[in-house]
Amino acid sequence: MQEFDVVYLDPMFPEPGKRAKSKKEMAAFQTLIGGDEDADALLPPARQIALKRVTVKRPRHAPHLAGCKPDFALEGESTRFDGYLPLRAGT
Repeated sequence: MQEFDVVYLDPMFPEPGKRAKSKKEMAAFQTLIGGDEDADALLPPARQIALKRVTVKRPRHAPHLAGCKPDFALEGESTRFDGYLPLRAGT
């Protein structure tokens, strides 16, 4: 299995709800690729191959990926970066 120091996940943001609509280009992109329903499934394998951490980009008020509370988080005005330590045997 290949390993990496850091794994960065940037899944599509969830549907905006009552927020402002996306710009035309992003709205077209989202229409083409659809939602990111399998984003939660990315976290466990990412934590298996990460040697130091996994960083996940999320909207500031969005639920945590896979319902898993991060080990640390950095919040901006609209975006949050959740940090997860690796899932490694013996650590």
